[in-house]
Amino acid sequence: LPGFRLLDPAASSEDDSAFLESVRSGLFADRIYTLTPRGAIVDLPRGATPHPDVRPVRADLGDPGGLADALADVAPDFVAITAWTRMETEAENIRVNGGAVRDLLAALSPEGSLEHVALMTGLKHYLGPFEAYGKGETPDTPFHEDEERLPYPNFYYEQEDRLRELGELLRTAG
Repeated sequence: LPGFRLLDPAASSEDDSAFLESVRSGLFADRIYTLTPRGAIVDLPRGATPHPDVRPVRADLGDPGGLADALADVAPDFVAITAWTRMETEAENIRVNGGAVRDLLAALSPEGSLEHVALMTGLKHYLGPFEAYGKGETPDTPFHEDEERLPYPNFYYEQEDRLRELGELLRTAG
């Protein structure tokens, strides 16, 4: 079938791994899914095709005002953040991706429904930005959530810090 490829795990190759990574990044890049208190799943894609069980909300994670307008009637209790935008430098990755998390949480917070936020991180969380790969010490595998932060800037740390700020605000307000 055109567009489909069968993979044999016993005979996998680097080409198969590259193909799977391209499918994963193509399917999940720039997407955020939320679950509302009534159990509806809301997908915040950039140009995605709607699924029958998902109510798409078109919003630009880089536009705080537009994001707040798009999410004005969305009141999720759970948010899983899987999006990131690759920029030229790690400083720009930090600004753009930290801002996306900050602005998303700010847009969802007024409803008071948010109970849990999951930030999905990847290998860069443990090995650092692309510029740092292969430099310095790296933690032994398997990696764990409680690994120490690396000694250089990392956009994931900025995203985690924005989540911690929200947690502190919710604890002091509640």
